[in-house]
Amino acid sequence: MVKRLSVQELNKISVKKEVWCFGCGKRLNDMLNLYRKESFVQRITKLIDNNENIHGHIKKIGESQVCITGADVIRKKGSCNVILLITSDSYNVIYEGLKEEIKEYMISCYVYPIYYYSVTEKLIRFFSRFPIRRQMIFMAGSEPHENADAIVRYHTEEYKGRKYKIIYLTDGKAVKNQPVIYLDKNLVRLRANIIKVIRYCWLYAGTAYLLYENEPIHKVRCEQKLFYMNHGTIPLKRVNDVLSQPEEVDFALCPSKRCARLYEEQYHVARNKQLYIMPPRIQTFLYHQKSIEQIIPLRGRQIIIWLPTFRQLRGTERRDSAVMETLSILKNQEVFAKLDCKLKQNRQLLVIKPHPREETEERIPDFCSHIKIITDEKLNSNNLVLHEIMGNTAALITDYSGIAFEYLLLNKPICYLIGDMDEYTRGFSVKFPKEYMPGPKVKNLMEFFDFLDDVKSNKDTYQTERKQVMKKIYDENIWENGAEKLIEFLDRE
Repeated sequence: MVKRLSVQELNKISVKKEVWCFGCGKRLNDMLNLYRKESFVQRITKLIDNNENIHGHIKKIGESQVCITGADVIRKKGSCNVILLITSDSYNVIYEGLKEEIKEYMISCYVYPIYYYSVTEKLIRFFSRFPIRRQMIFMAGSEPHENADAIVRYHTEEYKGRKYKIIYLTDGKAVKNQPVIYLDKNLVRLRANIIKVIRYCWLYAGTAYLLYENEPIHKVRCEQKLFYMNHGTIPLKRVNDVLSQPEEVDFALCPSKRCARLYEEQYHVARNKQLYIMPPRIQTFLYHQKSIEQIIPLRGRQIIIWLPTFRQLRGTERRDSAVMETLSILKNQEVFAKLDCKLKQNRQLLVIKPHPREETEERIPDFCSHIKIITDEKLNSNNLVLHEIMGNTAALITDYSGIAFEYLLLNKPICYLIGDMDEYTRGFSVKFPKEYMPGPKVKNLMEFFDFLDDVKSNKDTYQTERKQVMKKIYDENIWENGAEKLIEFLDRE
């Protein structure tokens, strides 16, 4: 098995050596952001990736411009003066594929670091000798983590059993009056107070259950159970090359047995690891609805929410469409003016919520009084989450985002903007994606206006199709409380 070193150790062994990184996705970018001033990062001279689409791309590392290339570079220049750092969560697969070359060319190979201090791993091992405790850790950073919040709400307000200690790994922010312990997720990855590091290691090593939605977290002892909760239900877009879950995952929440094959194909989670439980955040969506009026004055207008998926993944080389504009149907200020006029006539408010991982920043012309953008930062500052405000909307506009599958449960109209479907290079998880889109498939502004008029006049011709898609996804689980079912499962463990 390939070894993982601390930042301290990497800085020490990389003196007078080149560092080559294999994997140019999120893990590399996180490492560069965290450790840009560390000496081992300053010694990075090559970037390698199996994705031929990004070969030739240039990435700035410190003062250097480094070109992304393929794995053949390892065979062209093997040297004992090279450290190969695998910057991908698929490090075991990558290592197995390179094992012979690594041996032949005497290349030192390691996995990207997750600890800053060498003593951190020793503390983790020491505290892992103590009995495991009735604790849950959630990865709950700056990106949405509605499943975690839904579980905490159920645990606090409804659960009658023996309580769990709940810990959030965050980006350093805490919410007042929330019954959880907050730990900075980067505490052991950066220089930090040793007392805080010891506390972190004690809590982490003693936790029985580790749960995450987007960002995988690591087990540090074999007794721990790792749960992938997903940040939705099923993906409409193909993600099997970017969302393969770690082998150490013990369980993954899947909305029903009907989705088992898709989960296996897209997330690489075997069926014996799948728990057929509704996403806990569905409860927030259906039963804890709040008004958006504390952010945007409604003045009696009908709310239509637009939730696009991303085209460019923030901070990475990933591009999912040849059309980079997320709001591509709104081509210029003239189109914005026409849309704003239509919304005014219909007494409708269009609220656009960009994807939190979208690279490009969308802007609305100042003259638009009936089109507004909200962000996660804006929601958080008003103690709101997206799933709380969606229930009070009249309709959803989206494209290939899985959020539409959850919105089906509200039995309200959904419009699908598919203008870049032919240019959508990411592809789809199902053979006939339009069969999973129970609503008008819109390609131009006039069709968009027709949908707005239908919503205004309560014309809804897709109710039967929505029920059929709901059955495909949720089956018999459709109205269950996912948080309750998950904690019941933990209690039986």
